[in-house]
Amino acid sequence: SLGYGQNRIKYYISDTFNPSIGPDSPTSFYAGSLEQRELNANLDFSYPLDIGLASPLNIAGGLEYRRESFLIGAGDAASYTQGIYASQTVKRADGTTFLVTHPVGSNGFPGYGPTSIVDRSRGSYAAYLDLEVDVTPRFTLGGAARYEHYADFGGTTNVKATARYAINDAIALRGAASTGFRAPTPGQLYLRNLQTSFIGTNPVPVQVATLSPGDAAAQYYGATALKPEESVNFSGGVVLTPTSSFTVTADYYNIKVTNRIGLTSNFSVTDADRVQLAALGVVDPNSLGVVRYFTNGFATRTQGVDFVASYRATTGWGKLASSLAVNYNRTKLLSRRTIALADGRAGQLIDDMRKRDIESLLPRWRGVFTQTAEAGPVDI
Repeated sequence: SLGYGQNRIKYYISDTFNPSIGPDSPTSFYAGSLEQRELNANLDFSYPLDIGLASPLNIAGGLEYRRESFLIGAGDAASYTQGIYASQTVKRADGTTFLVTHPVGSNGFPGYGPTSIVDRSRGSYAAYLDLEVDVTPRFTLGGAARYEHYADFGGTTNVKATARYAINDAIALRGAASTGFRAPTPGQLYLRNLQTSFIGTNPVPVQVATLSPGDAAAQYYGATALKPEESVNFSGGVVLTPTSSFTVTADYYNIKVTNRIGLTSNFSVTDADRVQLAALGVVDPNSLGVVRYFTNGFATRTQGVDFVASYRATTGWGKLASSLAVNYNRTKLLSRRTIALADGRAGQLIDDMRKRDIESLLPRWRGVFTQTAEAGPVDI
């Protein structure tokens, strides 16, 4: 199989202006674009091999190649240009002077300029092997291994083991254990985004910069190179089939993820910080009010239960199928990193507000009921 996907967002902003240009500024801007591209090529195979057990050993395997690209396209020059009013020294009547500064770029959402342009790609390849066999008519074992190599993160091997035992025709037990791996996306590695947001209980407009970990301003606030996320997963459950038309499953799962990638809490930029950022070569540090970036900031454990009941019935006029799926899910923050900022201050990557969001933002309960009916050529 071969698949290609592309997603592009273009930003336009109007009824605003570039304060650093002053009275000659346009009031409408094209601010640039974000684009993601993915190319996937797969070769999969399977083969049943009789080894004298209750069923043939099913051997499945495959090869995969993936190429991911992330692009940031430039906006209109006026959307990011630093005009003559960005910084001016004004002289008072008594001869003393003071500095007046104005934000650079289209107000509300500065455009992507030459320092923000990105065109980065990453290639990866993988190979996997999957084995499954009925050891006895009631006992099934399975195992899988997958090796994956990323051009920017090296190789990783992950494994999975599964088992299912049917106590009788109506009751079966099943379980699985596996490891997982997720490399940072090109967007997380290279994103740069500036926009005006309202922060706090008495909100005032603040320029918020979401930066890549390699950006000088992000590194000033403790950013380091991203590492892949890793996980360990366990699950176990029961399958009830009291009749051929009625099935109930209930499964518990436990997922621990380390080196989780997420946005940091907001780092407020002080006047002293702006002096240091300017020395590091950061463009227009006077416009920055808040800095944040993607980081491996925390570890979590997610536990939950999935319950699914399905019923199929045949009537005189057609077929009915009903399904009820209920999920209980809870995430707990296990650890969070703290850092030392460039000026010696202590910084917290995940503050209590972010901790609350991580643990409570998603609903703990979710239920879905589905009903379908089929009568002749009609299916609803």
